[in-house]
Amino acid sequence: MLAAWNREHPDSFWGLERQAARLISKERWAEAKAPLERLLALCPEYVGPGNAYEPLAKVHRQLSEPDAEMRVLRRLAELDADAVDACLRLLGLCEAAGDWAGLSWGAERLLAVDPLLKAPHRSMIRAARELGTPAGAMGSYRALLVMDPTDPADLHLGLARLLRSQGKLEDAKRQLLEALEEAPRFREAHREVLALARQMEGRRTGGGSGTAPGDASPPEKASGERAPDGKAHPKEQP
Repeated sequence: MLAAWNREHPDSFWGLERQAARLISKERWAEAKAPLERLLALCPEYVGPGNAYEPLAKVHRQLSEPDAEMRVLRRLAELDADAVDACLRLLGLCEAAGDWAGLSWGAERLLAVDPLLKAPHRSMIRAARELGTPAGAMGSYRALLVMDPTDPADLHLGLARLLRSQGKLEDAKRQLLEALEEAPRFREAHREVLALARQMEGRRTGGGSGTAPGDASPPEKASGERAPDGKAHPKEQP
């Protein structure tokens, strides 16, 4: 009956939606593409119940077509500010693909909707680091630190490195002290303290920034090393 209806009404929204739903229920993923793509062509801005974006993204996921899935999810996120789940999925795909601009876009989109979500803040930090625009991560570091994080020492260290790179040495010092308060034997934090001390000494003695060639911190990413007799950070477990 449905097939007959669709032959007589090839552009019926109801008919195409039901056809796609039946094919998906039978896991006939490749066949489900055609009615869903036709629905998008007919109603490209429709994101209400029965929209084609969500099932088409699922079809691409099942067919291992990440680039196509990313395009569908991004378009859905552009059209629907409430598409939080789609945007979260998009973050994962962008990170896996190394699409740092896309990761930054998705994180900003999500944070505009709900600034209390942790995932987009972490994505913003990663994207800013990979794009070479670490200043864009400042707000996300500070936001995560007030969200009862599981890794406060690493966050304080990352923020300290960012502040030191901007010449805000006293602020960086405060962040390092907080990192060491959380994890007294955090080896990377101790290394950063030594680098900061040399930079501050260089500034006091008129040596400009005082940053020696070996003092430059790596990108804002804590390795998690501690002194051998220290207690391991959760992220440091092998």
